[in-house]
Amino acid sequence: MTVRRRYVRAAVHALAIATLIAAGARVSAAQEVATAATTQAWTASLAAESTGDVRHARAIMVTAFGEHPDTYAPCVRLAWLSLQLNRGREAAELYRRARQLPGALLEATQGLTLALARAGYEELDRGNIPSARRHWQEALRLDASQADALAGLDLVGPSASLTPEVWGGHVTSTSNASSANVLYVQVPARINDHVSVRGVFRSALSPGAARGTTSAFESQQEFFGGATVEQGVAAVEVIGLRLHASSGDTTGGVASLRVGGRAGVTLTASGLNNATGWNTQFMPEAFVWVSPTLALAGGLRVTTATSTTTVSGIAGATVNAGALRFDIAGHAGTERSALTVAGPTILSFANDTTAGGSVTAAYRVDRSTTVFAQLQFEQLSASAGRYMSLAGGIRFTLSQK
Repeated sequence: MTVRRRYVRAAVHALAIATLIAAGARVSAAQEVATAATTQAWTASLAAESTGDVRHARAIMVTAFGEHPDTYAPCVRLAWLSLQLNRGREAAELYRRARQLPGALLEATQGLTLALARAGYEELDRGNIPSARRHWQEALRLDASQADALAGLDLVGPSASLTPEVWGGHVTSTSNASSANVLYVQVPARINDHVSVRGVFRSALSPGAARGTTSAFESQQEFFGGATVEQGVAAVEVIGLRLHASSGDTTGGVASLRVGGRAGVTLTASGLNNATGWNTQFMPEAFVWVSPTLALAGGLRVTTATSTTTVSGIAGATVNAGALRFDIAGHAGTERSALTVAGPTILSFANDTTAGGSVTAAYRVDRSTTVFAQLQFEQLSASAGRYMSLAGGIRFTLSQK
């Protein structure tokens, strides 16, 4: 009986060993098949991408490796394909995962930076400005010079800030060699992601007018005060203003509605009242961010004053080149007292203008200081010459979060 038990025990051990050997052979064969299958899937995915079918290339990888691969190379490739499909949030999630996997390389961090910048614009298109800002800020923590993220933060501004700016300018007229000096001070304060306020003072003083001699310009002081409410992809701004000039006072207001993130429309209506009557302006405009570094805009300005209605075409462009930004604006068509509350531009000093334009350059010295330079010209009607102005300014960020 004891011998029989020994034979049984030996047979069991032998069977177990044989089973393990067979299982090992099956595992090895399965691994070889799996390796061949994954290699084939990888090759097929690369081939699909090379033909421009990125969506199919991604589908092949998902079938072979799953939505969230456990190895680095498939994970980072899926992230790259998602980024090409403009799925920024999905790509960011995969790049984050890839960074935590064994064998992670620098490309995962670089890819995450790009994906976060892309995800920020996706959130902006959805109207979620706080989320867009968080994505861009995270991208800048990885790469402080990431141009798309910097452009996005410039576009939406901080969630709360106080950023006063001061400009000085000089305006000349070719009609009688007159000139005027301009001082512009603006104090914007963003309360939170939804509410901001600002106050503006602008003074134009002609040396000739101050001496009582003939001049194309006069002494003029302008006061603006307003508030903006933003919700999602919509924003409403309301401004009250008063102009005090040697020829009389003007009061009025402006209301503006902007709808859209990467693309949209802006509707602006204003009314100015003085001794000569009412000047009303209506300006519909469409805009589109062609890329994070280029925006284009175009529309009309319809002006009604002293029983006369005029229409001018307007166009503009914004170019972001890292720390340098250019804003270009122009119009073709008659305008009178064209109201511009965005910066220290000419308010046409009671003359009709038939064409004009401006170029404003902004250079970010550091995160708290930006300097500006602006050149503008306005062609006057009835061959009355033209105005030209040159201005420079500086903006300080006193508080920001």
